[in-house]
Amino acid sequence: MQILGLAALFVAFAHTAYAYPIGDPCSPQGAFGCFADPSINGGNAFIFVCGPTNTFQYSAGCRCPTCCQATLSGAFCT
Repeated sequence: MQILGLAALFVAFAHTAYAYPIGDPCSPQGAFGCFADPSINGGNAFIFVCGPTNTFQYSAGCRCPTCCQATLSGAFCT
């Protein structure tokens, strides 16, 4: 069941417009996604993860605005 929850979470973030996620509450820990914000990472995409405090944290920056992909096995820069 946890896999389905993670899948739903990253699909929701990967395919919809959403306000800046960093610092927002999240569950379960380890959930991940991709996001691009003009004020973060030079406007390029970045990976965020649900951290140990149950809030989304910046994980890694990518090199272009569309260079991030979230899959069932994780999020990565392309």
